Amino acid sequence: MEIQRLIPFPIVFEITDDLIGSVQKALFESFPDTQRILIVSDAEGAKSYGEYLVKALNTCCYMFIKGGTIVDVRNVEAKIKKEAPDLVLGIGGGRILDTVKLASSRTYIPFVLVPTSLSHDGIISPVAVIDFDGEVRSVGAIAPNGVVVDIGIIEKAPKILKLAGCGDLISNLSALEDWKLAAKYKGEKIDYFAYMLSKTGARNIIFSEYEPFSRNFLKDLAEGLAASGLSMIIAGNSRPASGAEHLISHALDIILGRKNPHGIQVGVATIFTQALRGKDTGKIIEFYKKIGFPLSPMEIGVDRETFMEAVKLAPATRKGRFTILDIKNSKEVLNEAFDVYYRI
Repeated sequence: MEIQRLIPFPIVFEITDDLIGSVQKALFESFPDTQRILIVSDAEGAKSYGEYLVKALNTCCYMFIKGGTIVDVRNVEAKIKKEAPDLVLGIGGGRILDTVKLASSRTYIPFVLVPTSLSHDGIISPVAVIDFDGEVRSVGAIAPNGVVVDIGIIEKAPKILKLAGCGDLISNLSALEDWKLAAKYKGEKIDYFAYMLSKTGARNIIFSEYEPFSRNFLKDLAEGLAASGLSMIIAGNSRPASGAEHLISHALDIILGRKNPHGIQVGVATIFTQALRGKDTGKIIEFYKKIGFPLSPMEIGVDRETFMEAVKLAPATRKGRFTILDIKNSKEVLNEAFDVYYRI
């Protein structure tokens, strides 16, 4: 008897220059029985894109939220239960998409996401980052049924969000090294399909032949972030895209609040974690210089003392996630890595 895995990949993934046409095609060809659609967005997305989609689609209702909190999730859940849509369409940045992702997952409603920025790999991942009354948690969710990326929309996003997407993707290189350590020391199983996709996604952007943040570069970024998200779906967890660098970022959020975009923090922390394990960071630094990415914590307003405090706190932010910080954690080793690789 042949045994195969059944993996819930998105039905639709479109990179386009025609938002209305692509969304209509995605919905009506891939979800032909859909008649009632709930559009969820923030105020900016509503003004820029939501009105056009409401006119173009047979929607049942529209709501806008700030996004990112458990209160927002519950409000969307309540709207879904009241309006009984066949599908939810989420338009916005990471907080909006994660809110739609979790609310739709908890109500078992199909959903399609339209990101207005490419700031992290959550556009396809089965993970939602939600603020539970002041405590930010990564929560398991169902991966979206479809994703439509309009490059024209992504081009208009602030540069820092594009940089964040690059940083989140590059951080996969650190996460994969930690996954190998967990396999060696803790017996965790590596899924090599997931490993391959995650690594390919990161290399996709490092070796992009296009001018930074040109339309073709942004397409490479979208494909890389999609590959990263798919790697987590295959693995069934966030191991392919979250290691010590993410734990340091979580610790910074606890110490400072959400001061910097997630992708910026993990991208900066990746230089440290890779250096700590003795990896050559030359290619990463070369790429960062090419795109104008911050090269040290100080460039994002985090002084040495605060960063090192975050490194010390990091393992406690996700107990059981074995990383390089569980092996190399002496004060001397950590300080040496900081001094050498941030050139302080």
